[in-house]
Amino acid sequence: MSEQHLPDDYTLTVNDVAERFRMKPATIRLWIREGKLPAKRFGERKYLIREADVAELVDQAGDTSPLSAPRSDASSFRVVGTFVENQ
Repeated sequence: MSEQHLPDDYTLTVNDVAERFRMKPATIRLWIREGKLPAKRFGERKYLIREADVAELVDQAGDTSPLSAPRSDASSFRVVGTFVENQ
């Protein structure tokens, strides 16, 4: 399949999604194989994923899932005593 046959909204790679949720790429590939996350094959080994499908997966996971927490950088944390509090 060539790149020109893919819809424009397939813009994320497995690594993009894994990095966003601080998970291993193998977990994202497992979700694709299990049908939890729709993806299109691009070439022999690469998957491309729609942002909308990632958002839908987060919505389905609910508020208690690690997926529902936005990725934060180190600047959003502050030390309180011996604990770290996420701001």
